[in-house]
Amino acid sequence: MALFSTRNSSSVWVLAFLGAAGAALSAQACGGDDGGSSETSGTPTSTTSSQGGAGPSTGGNGNTGGDGGSTSSNSGGGGGGVGGGSSQVDCGLEAQGPVPDLQLTPISTNLDRPVFVTAAPGDNERLFVVEQEGRVRVIVNGVLQGAPFIDISALTDQPGQVDEFGLLSMVFHPDYATNGRFFLFYSDSDASVVSEFARSANDPNVASPGVVQTILNFPGAVGQHYGAMMAFAEDGYLFVSSGDRGDSSTSQDIDDIHGKLLRLDVDDVDTAPPGNLPGGHPLVWNYGLRNSWRFSIDRCTQDLYISDVGGNWEEVNIEPPNTGHRNYGWPIADQGTECTTGTCAVVAHNHNSGDCSIVGGYVYRGTGIPNMNGRYIYGDSCSLRIRSFRWGGGDTVALEEELTDNLNSDGTLQYMTSFGEDNVGNLYVLDLAGGLYRIDAQQ
Repeated sequence: MALFSTRNSSSVWVLAFLGAAGAALSAQACGGDDGGSSETSGTPTSTTSSQGGAGPSTGGNGNTGGDGGSTSSNSGGGGGGVGGGSSQVDCGLEAQGPVPDLQLTPISTNLDRPVFVTAAPGDNERLFVVEQEGRVRVIVNGVLQGAPFIDISALTDQPGQVDEFGLLSMVFHPDYATNGRFFLFYSDSDASVVSEFARSANDPNVASPGVVQTILNFPGAVGQHYGAMMAFAEDGYLFVSSGDRGDSSTSQDIDDIHGKLLRLDVDDVDTAPPGNLPGGHPLVWNYGLRNSWRFSIDRCTQDLYISDVGGNWEEVNIEPPNTGHRNYGWPIADQGTECTTGTCAVVAHNHNSGDCSIVGGYVYRGTGIPNMNGRYIYGDSCSLRIRSFRWGGGDTVALEEELTDNLNSDGTLQYMTSFGEDNVGNLYVLDLAGGLYRIDAQQ
């Protein structure tokens, strides 16, 4: 099952370098592992280790509130795109034991097919929620605004129940506060596109409706495996995930743009950044991915956490900063942590216990939840499980703990689509049924 243009372009990395036909990027949190792969037998657990982990951080508390009956809490707040806002957290804390009692605090339950949430660097008042049908909604100090930030539904095919068309993610330029630039990843029946847009000069809750420029265009049409995640690294270059569009042969072909993690320069879209994988498509950073619906960058360590929706295994891959050029194995090594080709997953779950579509999350960097600092939090859209661990480098993980019962995620959510974070390190969970929830310690 899968969840899941007017392209004004001053320059587009498309036909000259794309090679093979189109691109369908994927959705895992929004649509899962599907079709054609047999499940592997074995114990449906992740790898374990007793050794310690990467250092963590703290943040500040914010305000909450909410529309439609959301509850208040003392650990709310807004703001902070992926890879941004690191100055607002303290990276000196480190989880040492089990997490306390938790809750999913509703921030809004009136959203329409929400698939991503983020915030602008330095903005602690607003959260921006991506709705799959083509709108970005704004939540200001816990209150959902009536008018959308932007509506690009005219640029996309409307999503059905079993495809991944529509607006799938957004990211803010690191200098958004001064330049107002942001980027949307959206797909229709012909292509998937990354385009640049601009904030209104007069209202921080409104964006200008027109495309400024098209950054990427993935031609081709299928309803699954689009990838769709974007995040800025500390060096200012943008990572973008591209799915295999349902054609697994593309993932191992380094000349093909599909099934990859791409790296590009939004300030010079005609030129590939230095340091990308040599010998193939100029934008390729990593290859051998099936559908990295969500990845993230730890704001304290810059480690890259890449989840990948697999055929037999749902994987979390981790790489330290500036160590790309990796083959993550799809489809020749769909073997979880015991792969024989490429770079093995650090943690993996097979499908014997109901998992089918991993939803990559974030390393917690807030202050509101003791013993969460430095833990990576992630889930699965089918089982609705939420899990955590702390990475210790290499294949070493510690403090593995399932949080499903603690959060009652399988009783609260209907279809988990994404996690998100704000400037002060709070983590959020989205439900396709319309809910945005913050992960809080129980009061």
